[in-house]
Formats: sequence, structure tokens, C-alpha cells
Amino acid sequence: MPMKFELATEAHDAAVRRLLRDNPMPGWVSLSFEREPSFFLGASIEGDVHQTVVACDPDGRVAGLASRSVRDAYLDGAVGRLGYLSQVRIDPAFRGKSVLAGGWAKMRELHVADPVETYITTIIAGNALARRILEKDRPTKPCYRPRGELHTLALVPRRGSLRSRLGWGSEVRRGTAGMLPDIAACLQRNYARYQFAPHWTADALADPALCRGLCAESFLVALRSGRVVGCLAVWDQQGFKQNVVRGYDRTLRVVRPLVNAVSRVAAIPRLPAVGEPIPQACLSHVAVDGDDASVLVAMLERALHEARLRKLAYLSLGLMDANPMLRPVRSTFRHIDYRAVLYVVYWPDGEGRARRLDARPAHVELATL
Repeated sequence: MPMKFELATEAHDAAVRRLLRDNPMPGWVSLSFEREPSFFLGASIEGDVHQTVVACDPDGRVAGLASRSVRDAYLDGAVGRLGYLSQVRIDPAFRGKSVLAGGWAKMRELHVADPVETYITTIIAGNALARRILEKDRPTKPCYRPRGELHTLALVPRRGSLRSRLGWGSEVRRGTAGMLPDIAACLQRNYARYQFAPHWTADALADPALCRGLCAESFLVALRSGRVVGCLAVWDQQGFKQNVVRGYDRTLRVVRPLVNAVSRVAAIPRLPAVGEPIPQACLSHVAVDGDDASVLVAMLERALHEARLRKLAYLSLGLMDANPMLRPVRSTFRHIDYRAVLYVVYWPDGEGRARRLDARPAHVELATL
């Protein structure tokens, strides 16, 4: 059956949202990553360039989709252009090599029109089939090379009074619009130490499209002698991106009523009903001078304290396996750890650049993936 591959427009919006809704990711909790009320609201945060390719059958039905975005990011410590390939979905009724190969061919066209030497993508660690397909070299597709594991830590808000672990002369404070230049400077000097970390300016942080739903007051900043030495943002994206429960495995189906009964009196989150979104927010723009774990822990404690007051079940923090902050966060806070594999992706014209990337640890902005 011949397929037509084209860039998604508002005319495809309802069909694209249906495809995301009806193709959840399997696991002990089956989740669909949805974009209500409009797919394109969430697309803008992925980069200043965003393109979604849809595959349509002769009757106009959307059989599959994939996205390409580009933004400024750090490569070997310098600001360059980094691509991100994401949201590959194929309707089960149309799964086959023709849809996948056609999608890669269309992506290659977009790449040729706007060349980017280096791309990244993430694949759930347990998705063995997808990883096998992507890691196998074929002339019709780009090369995928594993770069490490991304840990998404779903941190559980705490009960009890707020404590601070910062010493004399230091404090954690709510961000203000006037602090955005200092926040951007903190992000720049720390993100430059990491591979693939986005390059944030004060203007970008205030951009209503790149940072939809984020404002200066979303930030917590750590001050030492009046200087910003750390920052993070609690980015609530539920207005345009949702993780919706589509099913539980047998064990969770049985214990869910008990867990939800206990959650009324204990510091554990309830398990939403099937079809219900998980009330959560992302922890983004996380940077700390000198990788000082005490600064990060103090900011996280305040963020989690406020999340409980807002009745959020989780705050999601993404850290790569080589990030020195991963161990202290995991040892300090109750969490659920979801693992994905980060890949460096390139077409033949980007192979040389990909091989020259140095070994500094990677960092990706989970909220923009």
C-alpha cells in the first residue's frame, strides 16, 4: 500500500494525538505520552526548529509519525547545533518496513535541507526490539551509537517540615524575572562541562514558545554570598503534555486498591485509574557550581516540599549514568528509576564529527524530550 510522507500540519493534529493516545509504551505501568489539547503546543519546546513527519495511507489515515528538532547545545564545550529525533510511532495496523524506511527517507530529506552533523535520541532500555532495529546499520537509515543510560528519577514528595542543608551565608530562594541573566549564566558555565546540554540565554528562558508554561517564578536558586551557585526549575507541563496510565500489570491491578488506601495516610503516591494522567512536573534547568551535592539536595528538598502542597505525585529528574549528581540524589530521596539509552545519531556526513566527540559526561534536558 503506497504511503505519502509529509510534514504534519494542523489538519493532522487530531489524528496525531489519536496515534499517541492509542500506542502506549508497555511496562508494569503502560503509559501513553500525550499532547492535549494540541500536539503543536508541546512541539515548540523541543527546539527553535521542529518538524514532524506523518505517513498517510491513500485514504488519508495517519499510519505513523516521527519528529526532528534542532536547538543550540554544547558540543565539546562549544555552542553548536544539535538535532533530536523523537516520537517514532507506527499504528499496529501499518507496521512494516515500508513505513519505517519511508520515514527515514523523509527525515534524510529534511536533514539535507538543514544539515546538522550530530543528533541524539533516547530509547527505553527495555525496548529490545526497537534497539535492535536502530542499532543495525542499513544504508537507508542514520547510524545509532549508544552513549550511556539516562535515568529518569520519579522523586516522591515528602511529608514533614522543610529543612535546609546549606551552610551559613547561603539560601534557596524563589526566582524572579530580574534573576534570569544570573540563572542563564549559571546554566551556561555548568552546562558547558557536559555533552549535548542545551545552551540557555536569558532571552530563551523568557521565550513563551521555547519555555511554554515556565516562568521566572518556576525557578529555585541557591545563593551563596548573594551569587547564584545553583538553580533548578519545576516545569509543570500538564497543560500541553501528559503521561496517561493505559494499564497495569497483573500484580499492580491486584494491589492498587490497597496502595491507594494506604496513600491517604502514608507518604506514597496513589496509583491513578486507567485513562487518568499522572499529576507530575519535570525538574529542569538543573545546574550546580562544582557539582556540590549539598546545594542540589537543598533545592530538591524545597521543590519536593512545594510539590506535595500542590498535590503532585512525582517530580521527574533526568540524569545520565556518568553524572556525579546521580548517586547522591538516588541515596537521599525516595524514587522510581526509569532507564533509557541515549544514542548519538548521525547521517554519513556527520560520522567524522560524531567520532571526534570527547568523553565528557552527557546531559539532556528531560523536560524538552
